[in-house]
Amino acid sequence: MRYKHKLIVHPSCPSSKSILERLVVSSLFEKVEVIIIDTPSKIPTGIFPWAIPFLLSPEGTPLAMDPLDWRELESIVESNWEWDGRSDEEQFVTSVLYSAYASATALVHGGFDPLLTSYSFIAPALRTSLRGIEVSEISDKLRRDSTRLYLAARDKIARALSIALVRFLFYGGLREPEKLKAIDVEQVSALVLAMASIGRGMLPLKPRRPDMVEQMVAFIRRGAVGLLRRVEMEHKRVYTPEYVELIERLARKG
Repeated sequence: MRYKHKLIVHPSCPSSKSILERLVVSSLFEKVEVIIIDTPSKIPTGIFPWAIPFLLSPEGTPLAMDPLDWRELESIVESNWEWDGRSDEEQFVTSVLYSAYASATALVHGGFDPLLTSYSFIAPALRTSLRGIEVSEISDKLRRDSTRLYLAARDKIARALSIALVRFLFYGGLREPEKLKAIDVEQVSALVLAMASIGRGMLPLKPRRPDMVEQMVAFIRRGAVGLLRRVEMEHKRVYTPEYVELIERLARKG
């Protein structure tokens, strides 16, 4: 049977786990190809998943990305999806918050302009193919009010990105809260720039400190113990023996 949709997931992602645990016991399982991107080489050619989970049509068109839950996935695959009526502005900002790469890009450039010119972000974030609207239509609309949107969301983005940074540091081996409390502005600036860049591709024209870094440093230092505990507990909740076995089984099937 030809797969109808491709679902890109990552083993460490709680949203991926939630969907996969429902998918494998559902009749939809035979209709969806699961792509586990534990290595970059497994990402389909020409696709950039800004946030995981990430859903593609049978033709490879980006349809949706995190926030994506089981109910929405099911409705898309079964062809009874409907837009939930939320505003484009709310959906756009929520999608930025769910993507560490998008959040970092916004803070490095001090605004949403780099995201509003990206088809690979706007299309799945705003479900444009499912809604039957043009990406340019959404982009033009959001661009007219992008400064206000960014300023209103900036604190939330800095907070979400701070948590993402702690998660990356945890996966890199950092376990001691005292080391996290000692993090400084230069280190966080470098991390944010690295997250927002593919080589030189998304660097600002001139070297500068990304927007809101001081606030991020203060948040990370103040909450070091709790943030590390949060990330560690997330890791433990995701990587249960049963889930590891499921991922290994799906990887063999793929």
